[in-house]
Amino acid sequence: MPSDLSSDWISIYSLVARYSHALDTRDYELFKTCFTPDAQVSYANPNMRSGGIVYTSPQEAADGLRRIHAPMDATMHRVSNHNIDISGDKAVGRVYVDLFEVRRENVDAPTLNHLGFYDDEYALVNGEWRIARRAYTGVWSGGNKQLGDYTGVHA
Repeated sequence: MPSDLSSDWISIYSLVARYSHALDTRDYELFKTCFTPDAQVSYANPNMRSGGIVYTSPQEAADGLRRIHAPMDATMHRVSNHNIDISGDKAVGRVYVDLFEVRRENVDAPTLNHLGFYDDEYALVNGEWRIARRAYTGVWSGGNKQLGDYTGVHA
């Protein structure tokens, strides 16, 4: 973290929080505002049989995540350890994420937890920071791993 928190750094930090808030409240219109129009978003975790998911637009990502979240009762994306490097109207960052998923229908094992990080590229668009590229890399998953089998739900 820089010793002098610039308004750009704070804006990117806020953008990352808005992304998490949008997903956890299932506000997919708000979710799409986090990205540049040509953004690419990818997700990969150790529990995915398909090897990962890649979306090539904010709309495609919103549609895919809406399908993934549909059977869930709740999600919580907790982000931390923001490492952001700003250079003019571009920036790169790594943000840690602890993702918690709940499906109460699975009474004996209703939760799944993922730990990982986002590697991001940000762009300043019309005076506002947006995510141009986001790549989630999962490093650990625990709990009921059947809850995190997204095979077929992102097509």
